[in-house]
Amino acid sequence: MSVTKDDVKQIAELSKLYFNDNELESMRKDMDALVAFADTLSSLDTKHLEPLSHVQKSENVFDEDIEGEKHDLQELLGNAPESVNNCFVVPKVVE
Repeated sequence: MSVTKDDVKQIAELSKLYFNDNELESMRKDMDALVAFADTLSSLDTKHLEPLSHVQKSENVFDEDIEGEKHDLQELLGNAPESVNNCFVVPKVVE
């Protein structure tokens, strides 16, 4: 498949881009090269490859949720500049 100037004009219009004739021809050549590259990828033999949901193997990296030492609520709230109903009061940061 070859990219035509009309294809480039249509894509440019959809992208709100404007090219003069020299730039249009340069973009056509670049897009033609991209399509040619994509065509070479379709010729690769992928029958022996498993489909992937992610490129990298992922695994759970979280530690086990183990109960640690308990802290006294009043002692923690005592360090706060202000508290209401056993909750920390913080300044509003979003208007």
